[in-house]
Amino acid sequence: MTEQELKQFMDLNDKFVNRCKEIAQIMKRCNYSYNYIDDWTLDGNSVCGTGDEYWNYGGHESHTVWFDVAWLTKTDEELNKIADDWLDEQRREKEQKLKEEEAKKQEQELAELKRLQEKYKV
Repeated sequence: MTEQELKQFMDLNDKFVNRCKEIAQIMKRCNYSYNYIDDWTLDGNSVCGTGDEYWNYGGHESHTVWFDVAWLTKTDEELNKIADDWLDEQRREKEQKLKEEEAKKQEQELAELKRLQEKYKV
């Protein structure tokens, strides 16, 4: 590796890390783990970020995130759209789960009502 290649590599690595940090700022609203990432590496078609969250009482939790390498070339607007879509999907899934749970609860209550009606001949 020549000195010029080394400088070029270091410049590109700085650019890579800075873009990863920018992506993390956008995506942290979807996944709090992005708040704690401080090491970024390329892994094939993905970017891997790792970091640790340290707690006041001495404990810590390791965090790892992955995103598609193509995100590095997306605009902030495109990344915000990805985040919005993901959050919308999570919201829809949560709403669907709540509806299913409510329907199941209602079904159980109706079954209990029917059982009691039969038991007491009401």
